[in-house]
Amino acid sequence: MIFDLDGTLVDSTKQIFNAMAHARQALGLPQVSLDFIKLNLGLPIGGLIPEKNLSQNNYQRLIETFRSKLLKLIQEENSLYPGVLELLELISEKGLDICVATSKPQLLAEAVVLNSELNGKIAYTQGTDGFPQNLIRK
Repeated sequence: MIFDLDGTLVDSTKQIFNAMAHARQALGLPQVSLDFIKLNLGLPIGGLIPEKNLSQNNYQRLIETFRSKLLKLIQEENSLYPGVLELLELISEKGLDICVATSKPQLLAEAVVLNSELNGKIAYTQGTDGFPQNLIRK
């Protein structure tokens, strides 16, 4: 069975909101709302950046700052949705492997699994790394 992380197994809305707020403040950009993050949760990083006119340099700096802060937040705490562990146990009892496919980069995806109650329950984790960019929606 294959699951997404954000908004499916893990309630990461506040983590992503806080990491984006930190990154946007660092670059002097106006903040986005929690509702905006909720609406775009699970999309590749470009879906969390409403500005389409940022220079490539600022766009990359924003993403790097966001991901750096998000990694720190992931290492501190991760919240699974209610019932997730019970569901995964039922699936495991049926002899099925549980995998994760996410729009997060591999490093962040693995950090969520390792730093949560998902640790030891996921057979394989796949982030966006290694996929042709034209297959990843921006």
